Amino acid sequence: KKYLGKDYRKGVTHCDEHITHVPLIRAKFRAEHLAIEHMLCHLIAAGKGKAVLEEMKVQFGLARDAHRNVLFENMDEVPHFPEQSQL
Repeated sequence: KKYLGKDYRKGVTHCDEHITHVPLIRAKFRAEHLAIEHMLCHLIAAGKGKAVLEEMKVQFGLARDAHRNVLFENMDEVPHFPEQSQL
C-alpha cells in the first residue's frame, strides 16, 4: 500500500500515479504487454507459436505505422532526438 496506493489489489489501473510516479497509460501498457506475453507462451506451448508470431508481426507493423503517422501529421517540425533513426 505504501508504494502503490490503497487500491493496488484491484489491479495496475488502480495504483496511485502520484505515489508510483508511473503514469496510468504507461502502467496500463505494461500490464497489457505482460498479458499478451502470457497468452503467447500458452500458444507456443500448444504448437501454434509460428503462425501466431507471423500474424502478430503484421499487426504490430500496421499499428506502429498508424501511431507514427498520427505523430508526424500533428507536428509542424519533427525535433531531433537520439532514437529518431528508429522511426
